[in-house]
Amino acid sequence: TSSRRFLRLTQTGAHTSKPCIRRDKHGRGRRRQWPRIPSTICCPLQIIHDISRPLDQLLSTHPVLKPNMMLCVCKHHTHRLCGRQRQAMMEYAGKVVWSLLALGLVSWAWRALAALLWRPLALTRRFAKQGVRGPAYTLFSGSLKEIRAMNTAARKMVLDVHSHDTPPKVLPHYHTWSSQYGETFLYWFGKQPRLCISNPEMAKQVLSKFVFYKKETPRPFLLSLLGKGLVLVEGLDWVRHRRVVSPAFTMDKLKAMTKQMAECTISMFDGWRDQVIHEQGQGKEIEMSIQFQELTANVICRTAFGSSYAEGMEVFLAQKDLQLLAFTTAFDIILPGRQYLPTRANLRKWRLDRTVRGKLKSIIQRRLDSNSSSYGNDLLGLMMDACRTDSGGSQGNLTLNMDEIIDECKTFFFAGHETTSHLLTWTMFLLGSNPQWQERLREEVLRECGMQVPDADMLSKLKLVWY
Repeated sequence: TSSRRFLRLTQTGAHTSKPCIRRDKHGRGRRRQWPRIPSTICCPLQIIHDISRPLDQLLSTHPVLKPNMMLCVCKHHTHRLCGRQRQAMMEYAGKVVWSLLALGLVSWAWRALAALLWRPLALTRRFAKQGVRGPAYTLFSGSLKEIRAMNTAARKMVLDVHSHDTPPKVLPHYHTWSSQYGETFLYWFGKQPRLCISNPEMAKQVLSKFVFYKKETPRPFLLSLLGKGLVLVEGLDWVRHRRVVSPAFTMDKLKAMTKQMAECTISMFDGWRDQVIHEQGQGKEIEMSIQFQELTANVICRTAFGSSYAEGMEVFLAQKDLQLLAFTTAFDIILPGRQYLPTRANLRKWRLDRTVRGKLKSIIQRRLDSNSSSYGNDLLGLMMDACRTDSGGSQGNLTLNMDEIIDECKTFFFAGHETTSHLLTWTMFLLGSNPQWQERLREEVLRECGMQVPDADMLSKLKLVWY
């Protein structure tokens, strides 16, 4: 460059401590005592060479500078490090970064080894000392491979309608391991230990001590299906959710919904009658499980959303797809971070979850924006009324936000649909296997209800049905 730089030339051997007076443009100056330093020669030079030129080459070729002199370059407002210093700093920074990465990798490997190997082995030995045994732990999968194999074999079995030994068909792993290891045994759901207790008194003792009984972290697909509703929350959140949800499920509120439930059931019977008529009296084979799934879906959509029945049915269909995804991946091995990968199942789950939340949010928001004194007589309206808080009201600490209300809707969608449809299907199976009970129940229903549509008061008189 052609910029001016001041080169301070220091010759070894000579020293001076003479003061130096610097003056400004007005002639004023101040006396400054320089420290005892080697005598210097300061001269302005026109440097044409690049400043990064090697020092020994500059000293040997410059006509003024001598090899036994030391070069110090000063530039106004800028301090430039030489290439060797810069390279040393970069190497040091690289070593620091690699050291931190190595430390993080070792820490992660240590925690993974403890969670996947040492902790399961330690728990297995500790339970074995107490007499609780179970299938051997397998790295990563735990007991999932054995459970999958048993379920696959059980689905190929033909159920004997005259036998009451249903656990080998429904829960083959529980039946097999309880016969091998006793009523209480330990097995592994991945890296999570699970203690199976068959003694009712022991189970009651465990459930009553809620401080020691903690709910496990739900799987990602199960969390999308149920949300953080009453089934999955715990502690103070569970108390708050239960106090808000309970008023919607009191006996008086449920009795008021029996008319809507009866209308849905009559509609199903009319569909069966039409199918029989279409077959011209030759009879019609009906898949009861599918029919009861449709029945419970209609009942939930009408009792939960009332006038928003059409949108509620869209939510139900999306929830049904989420349920199939959750059951398909129920026994898969969980790898860390797998739920965040854009796999086909995850993409579908995210899309369905957005659909469910979007529909439920629009239904809830319309009711919040209405000027009505009540949010409705359906389950959603009753739950929202329980969440309503006035200034100084007694329910000031019971309010649920939008996401929590949506999660509660998802919870009673799944709980009310799946459990009820399975119960009705199993009841019809038992009645088909025991014709004598069909006659006894039919006589009781005709005696108490006649040809009328049963209401809540009539249902309380059906002793055999309730039995």
